[in-house]
Amino acid sequence: MAAAALFDWDGTLIDSREALLAVWHASSSAVVGRRFPATPAEEELVFTMPGTELFPRVAADTERAAALTVAFQDAYTRSSDRVIAFPGVREMLRELRTADVAIGVVTSKARGRFDRDVERAQLTGLVDVAVCNGDAPMHKPDPAPVLFALDALAVAPEDAVMAGDTPVDVAAGAAAGTAVLGVAWGSGTADALRDSGASEVARDPAELTRMVLERVRRGVPS
Repeated sequence: MAAAALFDWDGTLIDSREALLAVWHASSSAVVGRRFPATPAEEELVFTMPGTELFPRVAADTERAAALTVAFQDAYTRSSDRVIAFPGVREMLRELRTADVAIGVVTSKARGRFDRDVERAQLTGLVDVAVCNGDAPMHKPDPAPVLFALDALAVAPEDAVMAGDTPVDVAAGAAAGTAVLGVAWGSGTADALRDSGASEVARDPAELTRMVLERVRRGVPS
């Protein structure tokens, strides 16, 4: 049976929180004249909304949105050395690949920043397919990017697991028809992940590996 494990990127496989917040603070202060994000609700937007939608929202006009995009990219290039894989993630991906589980990433991050993250986090060669912002017609929580990844992997939704750290990830996987798992080391709380449909919430990558393999070996993730 073909099987796949799909993962969110920021907050699930890589720890980029410090880098992203620093980049947003620097670029928004320089271009917009205010520090963004400044509240927990604004921080949630940073980790759930693609930049192509968030830049205009923060900047409030087209010209400043373009300037913010450039400033953000420049700042991210300087700060990307802060991006690291969460402890145990490399081992998890290697173990899943050894078990013939295809690995996909579904992220709202731009392709260029994703590629830079892969190199910085030393995850080169461990991801079979990555769906980034703009690859699918819609972004999470719509199921389109999850289905796009599964199509690229030639795996049916019922033979796949989607794991992520936010309710947005869980909703996208559930709408696509995959099993859905939450991870407790990112932005979302265990209660929020379960409330949004995650069947289980893993405490660390080793536990997530076990959960994925249990579902794959049963034949149908659930």
